[in-house]
Amino acid sequence: MKASTVIFASFLAAASASSMSEHEAFFNLLKRQEPGSPAYNCHNNCGTAITISKSDANVCSNEAFKSGYANCLQCAGPDNFNIWRIYGRTLTPVGSKCGLSTTPLSGKQPDVPDAKPASSGSSSSSVSSAASSPATSVASSSVVSSTPTSAATSSPSPSGNLTTSPIPPPPQQTTNGAAGLQVSGTTAGIFGFVVMGAMYFY
Repeated sequence: MKASTVIFASFLAAASASSMSEHEAFFNLLKRQEPGSPAYNCHNNCGTAITISKSDANVCSNEAFKSGYANCLQCAGPDNFNIWRIYGRTLTPVGSKCGLSTTPLSGKQPDVPDAKPASSGSSSSSVSSAASSPATSVASSSVVSSTPTSAATSSPSPSGNLTTSPIPPPPQQTTNGAAGLQVSGTTAGIFGFVVMGAMYFY
């Protein structure tokens, strides 16, 4: 009786696992992740908006956030890639706080461009001014050599008249697992049957 239950559970797990082949799941994931594809750009815009919303205190005035958020609303609706149901949980409260629409556009929309980098927002002017100012202090040395020393060629040290501003960290490159949910569900089903069979024996 116990062996037949395990065999039946194994058969059922194998049958459910074969509904989507490993190659099919892999190629579906690659198709979504192909850089420059409309689906990739949509996920990239929504993800960039989320990243900026979590790292920038002035998110409502950040141009990269506003661009990514608007593009996400355009491409994430039910008539397009229908991913607002995933990203909307995080972006809706931020959009409401900023006074932006929280409803994705309906109807087939044109493809969105690639997301603006997160650093192109409100803090870019302070970064460019700090990067363009020359270094005013170089390590002093009494020995002159024909080869540059590491102290003289190291990164410039800021002078007293530069202002520092917090620069948000660059966005993390992530891989959204939404396309693999069916595979994950199958794996969870197999694991569940194995656990049920093990519990039956003990």
